[in-house]
Amino acid sequence: MKKKIVTLFFTSLVLAACGGPDNTPEEEDGVSPSEHRVFITSSTYDGDMSGLAGADQNCKDRAKAAGLTKDYKAIMSDGTNSAASRLVFSGAIYLVHGSNKDKIADSNTALFAADTTNLSYAINRDENGSFLTSKEVWTGSSVEDGTSGTDNCTNWTSNSGAVDGEYGTNDSFDGTWIGNTSAKACSDSKHLYCISQ
Repeated sequence: MKKKIVTLFFTSLVLAACGGPDNTPEEEDGVSPSEHRVFITSSTYDGDMSGLAGADQNCKDRAKAAGLTKDYKAIMSDGTNSAASRLVFSGAIYLVHGSNKDKIADSNTALFAADTTNLSYAINRDENGSFLTSKEVWTGSSVEDGTSGTDNCTNWTSNSGAVDGEYGTNDSFDGTWIGNTSAKACSDSKHLYCISQ
């Protein structure tokens, strides 16, 4: 009997390490290790975030407040670093709310090609999984491919009304999710997009 109990305990440890009885990897933040979670922040920020590092920290703070554990960065560009080049992700991208996962794109390539193939869902869930739509989002990108635009609130260090920043709209399925045809004053407060790395 004692041997049987020890065997069962060892088996449960092995299954836990492997992620479950079907040997699939354990999910974290509602997605598997090869997948990525994206959200729009529930909080808003003006154009002075102490640069891209500060924007990334805002994403980390919101994720931590929601109990998420992956490493999150802002989907943003400045005058030197484009969103497409500075973010590291390749798998499918999901919105997560409760036990539900909504795939918005199959890969980073698909995410940054929304003008040719629309996103499957708008990025309308915040870090808590709550529905949030019709919001403007700082991006620093003027086009859907995630390259740097010309306006970025002086590399995200200015909240002056005389300086502008590129933005997207989070209820869009096409390229305007990340890049509109105009910019807004850096004194405005807008949301951020955050994605796990």
